[in-house]
Amino acid sequence: MAMMLRALARTGTTLAPAPVAPHRLANIYTAVTAVRSSTATGTWSHGRYLTSSRIANERASSSIGSGQGGRADKDKRLRDKEREAKEKLKAKELRTKEKERKDKEKEKKQLQRVRDKEKREKEKEKRVRDRERARAAREKTKATETKSKTRSILRLPKVPQNTWQIFLEEYITEKKQQLGPGEKLPSVTVLTKDAVPRYRSLEGAEKQALQDRYQAARDAYPAILDAWQKTLTPEMIRKENVVRANRRRLGLSRKRALRIDGEPKKPLTPFFRFCNEIRAEGANSSVLQGETDITKQSQLLARAWKALSLEELKPYQDAYAGAQEQYKRDMAEWSAEQERTAQLSA
Repeated sequence: MAMMLRALARTGTTLAPAPVAPHRLANIYTAVTAVRSSTATGTWSHGRYLTSSRIANERASSSIGSGQGGRADKDKRLRDKEREAKEKLKAKELRTKEKERKDKEKEKKQLQRVRDKEKREKEKEKRVRDRERARAAREKTKATETKSKTRSILRLPKVPQNTWQIFLEEYITEKKQQLGPGEKLPSVTVLTKDAVPRYRSLEGAEKQALQDRYQAARDAYPAILDAWQKTLTPEMIRKENVVRANRRRLGLSRKRALRIDGEPKKPLTPFFRFCNEIRAEGANSSVLQGETDITKQSQLLARAWKALSLEELKPYQDAYAGAQEQYKRDMAEWSAEQERTAQLSA
């Protein structure tokens, strides 16, 4: 029935009225009108007729841009735009804040790296200073130890003064005696400069008198030194010999070791025994070949010693071994005697 009515509506064909009940006629009229309207406006949906109320609603909704409904939609669009603008602004602010946060974090990290670098540099400088202090302390300790090892605890008798020293000492004494009340003695440097021309101008008897005084003091010094050495104990002499050995090793002195009265002498080594035998033959021996210089003689002796065979070396080695055994026995007896003497003196 619906399809037929739709076809009739398209063609505009009318049918002859049939005897129909009045209420049914009204329904048919309404249906035909709806079909025509839906065909013209496209409100036909899925093969169903739209009722008059639904058609009115559709028409009201399709009337955009006119009347009160258009203003509401425009306001809605404005609100949507404002909301979108606010959301964009908010998103931009969030991005700006995030960028600022990242920049601050980056700056903080850079500042921390700078601080860490400064800290490492300070620690490095501190380590360098500590190493320098430690090295200085070691050098100071070493210098102190070296000084203690090379400083003699003995006070030798004063070595005789030469003629210039005698004259300068007397000149300074004379200047002291000539000082008046409140006067100050000039420095030693000034007095020395003043004394030099006077010393050089000495003649005859004055100069000879100074020379005689120096010679007399020099002749008396060995006896003074021997008397002083007799006051030393064996332990004092041993310590002094250690100091002298250290000074010779460092090139600070060439003094020989002191000898203790009665102490056994160490035996000559095989090489020095050989050297003594060759030197006893004289400079014209086959080894020295007429050489008189001590240094060159030592070189010739060392060369000849290295050229000896084992059989030629054996007599010197045997002699040294026997002398070494005798030295140990003599040293033991002498040490025991020294201990007994020390106990008795205590």
